[in-house]
Amino acid sequence: MKTQQQQQSEEINGLRSMVKLLLLRSEPDMRPEEVDAMLQHAHNSPIDPNSGHGSHHVRNVSTDNLGDDHED
Repeated sequence: MKTQQQQQSEEINGLRSMVKLLLLRSEPDMRPEEVDAMLQHAHNSPIDPNSGHGSHHVRNVSTDNLGDDHED
């Protein structure tokens, strides 16, 4: 028989996998490593106290302008 903690851990891992899949499908140019980093950042971030539903603030990860900080 699984403990409640084991069951919750499995459910969280399943949700994490689903979020990762949705992000990769909605952002085809995003690398899996970027998705992992974004999910880890969200996991390590404190809960947004201004949110009415306790959601995490996840910063926008974009690689569109990498290396374009200066004009030639």
